[in-house]
Amino acid sequence: QHPAECAAILGGTGLAAQKAINNQVETRQKNRQKTYQTYTRYNPTTGQCYSGRTSGYDSPETNVHRRGLEQTHLYKEGFAAPVLDRSSSNYSSIRGREQMLIDINGGAQSSGGTSRNLINGISPFNPAGPLIYMPAAMSEFGAPVPAGNCTCQ
Repeated sequence: QHPAECAAILGGTGLAAQKAINNQVETRQKNRQKTYQTYTRYNPTTGQCYSGRTSGYDSPETNVHRRGLEQTHLYKEGFAAPVLDRSSSNYSSIRGREQMLIDINGGAQSSGGTSRNLINGISPFNPAGPLIYMPAAMSEFGAPVPAGNCTCQ
């Protein structure tokens, strides 16, 4: 409903309308499952890849598109729009998949790599990496296979 309609229903304006809108959004989110996505971005000028993850209650494509719009610095550097890699309801699988993509696309710069990722998605000091995230990703998706322009099969 429009904020003015909400205000009229609640008998007030401003704060009451915003509370009504927030309640509607919360109800919609409760009725939909949160999903997690990995994506890649390619810079045709430098050949660099950027790998990332996002999440949300919308379609996987919409979640990835929204995340891309938030990364204005990558557009300014010449990176193309993000390309959806995988989607899952399993957070751990997506954490592991993101790290796999970073590794296969050159590695994080903090580890001497050449990808646009400055740091790893999973710290080398995080014990959940090899114990939880990477096994979950391998189980759900298998190893990523390069398919050109930073995308994987």
